[in-house]
Amino acid sequence: MAILSKYFNIKIIGLLVLASITYSCKNKDGNQAVHPFCASDYCSDEGKEELINLYQNNKTTEKIINFEVNCIVTSEKSPEFFKISEKIKALNQIFFPARIQFQLRPIISHKPVAVNLDEIESKKSARNLVARNLEKKDALNIFIVPHGEYLNGFTYVIQENFLSYFNILECNTTFISDKAWFNESTLAHEIGHFFGLQHTFGKSPYENTTLEKPDGSNCVKEGDFICDTAADPNGKINKKCEYVGLSDAKKYDFNPPVNNFMSYYPNKCKNEFTAGQYASMNAFANKYRKYLSANK
Repeated sequence: MAILSKYFNIKIIGLLVLASITYSCKNKDGNQAVHPFCASDYCSDEGKEELINLYQNNKTTEKIINFEVNCIVTSEKSPEFFKISEKIKALNQIFFPARIQFQLRPIISHKPVAVNLDEIESKKSARNLVARNLEKKDALNIFIVPHGEYLNGFTYVIQENFLSYFNILECNTTFISDKAWFNESTLAHEIGHFFGLQHTFGKSPYENTTLEKPDGSNCVKEGDFICDTAADPNGKINKKCEYVGLSDAKKYDFNPPVNNFMSYYPNKCKNEFTAGQYASMNAFANKYRKYLSANK
């Protein structure tokens, strides 16, 4: 009896741990501030250490890692309207330097639901209504959903203990608004999150709150922990996508990556990942996302 009791105590503890991990990946009703454009969570302090260790101690592998894409359209417009196969081809060009490629599954589900992206992000019940029985456990799930007022997209991520991804179906999913789908940068931004990238400015989207120094001297431990993405104060740019400073008009030595996919600068400005980001995504894919790969 004592042995049996001990077994059930261990089992209950294990289930509680898994439940807490699962909940950390889901949206929490009323508890998250809405960031403009993207609501994907920043890593925790523990997750930060995991990422720093990964980035500093893993080399890029040359072998291509393939991921199948399960695409679902819940917008009223048909899948043909979104030219999804062309978008995946463009995504493959963007991610090839990371040795990551995507294969679109031939069947694209079309299940129109009058629930927009902002509602899906903020209400667990709305997310469940949209995604129920449509997500596949062995693929990257991409939902094209009606646009709301604030968000372009978001990706369900856990903030630490990244090896737990294989247990959590919700964290194999990215949502893109049917309006932002036609931006050149939104999908690349969200897939960047899927492979562990943080925003270039770090945790807070507010202007000049980055903890990364302009000279890059703490680039390993602040911002996005990648040193070839310059410190980003999320400042002001002009119509030519040139950085022009901060609202307080004071002079700082920032030279932010306004064309980087993981920044919050306008979509028209963004067109690249850095070599460091490609290497980081490759390492993350091989360590934490390989359970989803088509060639595992």
